[in-house]
Amino acid sequence: MPEKQIPDVQYKGDKEERNGCFLTYTQIAIAVVVVIIITVAVGLIAGLTGQAGSGGQSSTSGTTVPATTVMSTTQQPTTKATVKPPTQGPTAAPTTAAPPPYPQLANIRLPTTIKPSEYYFELDIDMTALTFTGSNVIQFQVTTPTNLIIVHVDGITVTSTPQVSTDRYFNTGMQTVNTHGTYTKNSYHYTVMASNLAAGTYYIKYLYSAKLASDLNGLYKYQYTRAADRATV
Repeated sequence: MPEKQIPDVQYKGDKEERNGCFLTYTQIAIAVVVVIIITVAVGLIAGLTGQAGSGGQSSTSGTTVPATTVMSTTQQPTTKATVKPPTQGPTAAPTTAAPPPYPQLANIRLPTTIKPSEYYFELDIDMTALTFTGSNVIQFQVTTPTNLIIVHVDGITVTSTPQVSTDRYFNTGMQTVNTHGTYTKNSYHYTVMASNLAAGTYYIKYLYSAKLASDLNGLYKYQYTRAADRATV
């Protein structure tokens, strides 16, 4: 059968013939899909661009605005400084008294190897300066041979090397003195002989100076009013 021909349709009437563009459903569906794809692509591009520039800008409601650094207003807790006490220097080791040059000086009692028996004094007193000088000769017995002579001294100064002799007037029998000195802890003066003194009688002579005492001890100045004429003596 011959193909049926579809005649062209023409609208005629009071109005003129209408011309235009007509879309099929398929074309409309394709157009909608294309629009959706473009919208999604634009969104993805915008998102990636926003992440890349997030260091300097932030996106708010689709509008790109410069990012603003907001300072925290939270006050940090105050830390109190711990004040350390001043550092002290190393503690000095306590000082100990030097040992005496001779062990006998450490004893608060005089040695028994020497026993004094007589004392002879000569004094020269200066009442203006309130001082005196003098000499003291001690006669002593050596009971056990020794080269160390120790006597008590308090407030006086031995001004020269003591002399030791077997003669009361130091004319003969002189003994050699090696050294002498003081040990103030026990108020001692010591004389060291060059060799041991044998048992026997000896004499030692000291020359010294001192001040008159003010506490009524030793040699001191004293005055009183004489009753007969009320004179101060």
